[in-house]
Amino acid sequence: MIFDADDKDGLSGVGVSPAQAQIVDPAVWAQENPPLLTREYETDAKNVARARAALAGARLANLIETALK
Repeated sequence: MIFDADDKDGLSGVGVSPAQAQIVDPAVWAQENPPLLTREYETDAKNVARARAALAGARLANLIETALK
């Protein structure tokens, strides 16, 4: 589901450090407070990925079958 971040009390109220905003090295970004993902999030993401991969495979098979007729 796609939504605007502000629809869910998103980014408009979040403060940003001007000093941190000036850091342009992605290697430094990667070391800053890595996100902690729950087991539920990981499981859901894997299930969504499997379902999307299966759908993509079925669609590709249909395209190939149609092209070879």
